[in-house]
Amino acid sequence: MRGQSIHKNTSPLHPILLARLTGKLGDKKTIEKISSSLGYLYKKFLPKIFKEKMDLDVDISYTSCQSGKFSHIIHSFKENFVFSQASLSSWSSNFFIGCSNNLVITLLENLLGASHETIPQLYNRSLSTVEKKLAKRTIAQISAVLNQCISTTQESSPNLEDFYDIDYLKKNTNRLSNEFVTTINMNMTIENVASSFVLIIPQETLLKTTLISLSSQNKSENQSEDLIDPFARKTYQLNVNIDTRINLKKTTLKDVVTLKIGQVIPFLHREKTCAILSANGKEIYSCELGRVGKNYTIRITDRINFDQKSLKNFLHKR
Repeated sequence: MRGQSIHKNTSPLHPILLARLTGKLGDKKTIEKISSSLGYLYKKFLPKIFKEKMDLDVDISYTSCQSGKFSHIIHSFKENFVFSQASLSSWSSNFFIGCSNNLVITLLENLLGASHETIPQLYNRSLSTVEKKLAKRTIAQISAVLNQCISTTQESSPNLEDFYDIDYLKKNTNRLSNEFVTTINMNMTIENVASSFVLIIPQETLLKTTLISLSSQNKSENQSEDLIDPFARKTYQLNVNIDTRINLKKTTLKDVVTLKIGQVIPFLHREKTCAILSANGKEIYSCELGRVGKNYTIRITDRINFDQKSLKNFLHKR
């Protein structure tokens, strides 16, 4: 009848159904496929980073994935873990990277040259101050693989924000507390000691993720090998130089003339240390200056000019 309102009993959609309809929750098969593929890429790339940064041989293996609300996932952890909240441009503004305390302890023991017979007896205790610093460094290296794996990122490393232990995350809420996430579980094995690390990624992000193709990665590597191959069996006279360009902390003339042997002048900007590798006067690579133990190292970060024509020119230059 006119003038009368019609009332309908409507019930809200179930949260899980709503999440599926809005792309925030995926089916088990799809999530497992993406998770295992990302785990396989970690198996390929992460050992190289640990070898370069810490001079350690590690084996990586994907073990499983687990899905659910973030708060439920966090409470499922039985071991002591340390986490960093992270973001990666063009991919995700909020995800977590974590590693077990055991992993950090094992890494430190190996870096200090401990007997491999004693390391398996380590237990998942709380971390010391030194170990917490190593944990941050470890998570940073784990995070560095992501931009190599995801095709939509712009070759930038993830931004690591606050660090938390597992107890803090269990007791406090954050932006992801009520979100559906997936935990990607992986193991790192060092001298037969296996320890865990994880990625906790919103399912909405994971479902939109496009991973790189290993076949295209291998093709790129093969092209580089093909570029070098015609010259590999010949002998060339090369003058290789590495020039570092580092600004030191500003100091006065008075301080300079009173410098003593063993005195240290810190870098002005630690994140802006750069080295250029050149051969026969031709700049080839830009590098990152680093240090492993007592040895200074450089890590190739970008190719300046390395096409076939340039290669011929500087190889034959006298």
